[in-house]
Amino acid sequence: MKRALTVVMAAMVAVCAACVQTTTMVPAGSGQAFAQVHTDLAAQYYQVGQVSVAVQEAELALSGMPNFVPAHNLLALMYAQLHENTKANEHFTKALSIEPKNTDLRNNYAWFLCGTNRSTEALTEFSKVLRDPLYTSMDKALTNAGACAARIGRLDLATSYLNAALEVNPNNGVAYLYRGHVALNEKSYAAASEALQAAEKALGRSTALLWLSARLAKTQGRAEQLNQIIAAIVQESPISEEAAWARAGLFDAF
Repeated sequence: MKRALTVVMAAMVAVCAACVQTTTMVPAGSGQAFAQVHTDLAAQYYQVGQVSVAVQEAELALSGMPNFVPAHNLLALMYAQLHENTKANEHFTKALSIEPKNTDLRNNYAWFLCGTNRSTEALTEFSKVLRDPLYTSMDKALTNAGACAARIGRLDLATSYLNAALEVNPNNGVAYLYRGHVALNEKSYAAASEALQAAEKALGRSTALLWLSARLAKTQGRAEQLNQIIAAIVQESPISEEAAWARAGLFDAF
């Protein structure tokens, strides 16, 4: 969940090289211009790890324009990553009440629901996303829906979504990654290995790929290799979800 949300955040704004002030001199009450400036600042601060300042900036944006959807969306994403799920849900639902046809926003909300053990609701929201013929990130939505279905054991549905994602974009490494997890859950080890290789070709080395490798090694009883992979995950990404799963021995998680 965290990784997916981080990707969404990165797509929204360019990274700020040096943010040295918390506000800009835009007169209060200037409406959308005021809200846009402070939403942009919030995203920039968030990208450089100044989360508390980022939240303040986004809230300031809403003080100038309470129905400014980008600020609500950004706050929802930040609160979700901070595990303040009640606040995240409030901002997502507020934003969707203002712009119910905003498909990007609904895709974000669906992924949030999936990551907070509300997968049935998430799949309902994903189905709405996938009915938008003009949505330009269809392969990502299909991948998210497939991952969500897999997490609740609906493997046939997951496979259908992931295969559709790869038809839309044959270079979608994340879809291959989740197809590998699905294959593992189906005990199709050769298919899992094949998906792992395809994902690595598309994505390169990553903690997510190492975790799929760890799950595969675990199921095949390759203890020495498993220990090496876990050590790499913990050393390279000590605060990642994968590191937490490894420490807790949660090899069914993905």
